Amino acid sequence: MTHRIRAPGRVAALVLFALCSASCSAYRSIDVYTVPLSQLQEPTTEVRENVFEAISKVGLFMVSLGEDESQGFQETLDGFAACLSADGTDGVIEGDMDGAVRRVVLDDGTEKYSVASATNHSVPQSYPEALLARPQCSQFVSASRGFRDTVDRTGRAFSSVLDELTDSPSAHDQGDFDSFSNTVSEAESLEHFHLFTRPRINWDNSQPTLHMHSDVGMFIIMTPAKYFHLSQLKAHESGFNSPGVHGGGFYLELPDGEIV
Repeated sequence: MTHRIRAPGRVAALVLFALCSASCSAYRSIDVYTVPLSQLQEPTTEVRENVFEAISKVGLFMVSLGEDESQGFQETLDGFAACLSADGTDGVIEGDMDGAVRRVVLDDGTEKYSVASATNHSVPQSYPEALLARPQCSQFVSASRGFRDTVDRTGRAFSSVLDELTDSPSAHDQGDFDSFSNTVSEAESLEHFHLFTRPRINWDNSQPTLHMHSDVGMFIIMTPAKYFHLSQLKAHESGFNSPGVHGGGFYLELPDGEIV
């Protein structure tokens, strides 16, 4: 899932990032600062300093969740895989579910299926009617309520830390926002759930799945990937994103230009 904060009349470029297969394996790995959500919500001076260093030198940091929140996250991804899977086959449903699902074929042959939603003013917006009506999507719809709230709370916690680290946001032509927290609370928060599948044929291992690119918004919240056998609706034994097993991973460009 990706969750992008877009304030009214105000956008900013983010770090460059890519999703690669074996074609990016030459880049070095780095350790990313990780903070529990509970500490981000009530940060100490040390946490604020570590967050500042992470966003200044790397461009991102990781937030760990409590047991209940982590369970809700896993149930959401499990439910999303079930929602888009074709019954009894190792594939994805045909059609676009009356416009609820967008399919794109990437340069390496990977197929990306996306469902868009939004949380505005911290109020989650409804999913498309066709998705709500599909019985296989019931777990996803139910589990994602709490998960979307967790993501929203993460964004609001980070915005509060930004208020303590930086000056107030600039005014724009639609009104004055005296803090990042106020801006985020009034923002349109775009959410996207993605499912990537690789067909057994026509897959080019020399191409990155997603080329290096930047996104726009005040900031973006992303979750780690989870691997599934769609025919069994069972998580791959390696579980979450494991570049060593799958031959790829998530890459970004640091402020000094190095790709890691």
